[in-house]
Amino acid sequence: MNVMKKTISIKTVIKQHKKLINKINDMKEVKIRYVLENIHTGKVHFKWYTISQIELKGIARLFDIENYKIIARDYYTGLKDKNGTEIYSGDIFGGIINFKWLVIFENASFMLKKIGRLSGIWSNISRLFDSDMQDIYELVEVIGNIHQNPEFLK
Repeated sequence: MNVMKKTISIKTVIKQHKKLINKINDMKEVKIRYVLENIHTGKVHFKWYTISQIELKGIARLFDIENYKIIARDYYTGLKDKNGTEIYSGDIFGGIINFKWLVIFENASFMLKKIGRLSGIWSNISRLFDSDMQDIYELVEVIGNIHQNPEFLK
């Protein structure tokens, strides 16, 4: 039996590793996008905070908790799309072979889910930081999120 192995040069591995380290270093602090719903109007609003801001002021001082309820907390991936827009869990982006992708945070990892149906099921799940996914964010554009654009999930 002839087994073919994928060979990657040491130079390529080092280059991919350096890119990943640079991205992680850019993420010096955890950032969260709070998705808030106005309890009177039902309108959805977003607020972005770092853990330091939350610890320093407390969540009650950062937004009006009397009139808003938290409906989601989306975590920053440390990556930006081709336009420089920060990519959070819950974001939907396009630009890869006419598919839409959903960023999820699952099992302590950021993952991509291809939004598309194969016999009625989700297909193609990839880790956002896998070596073969490193340059993907430079090709994509955030086109919405699951909170404001649930129709993209259909």
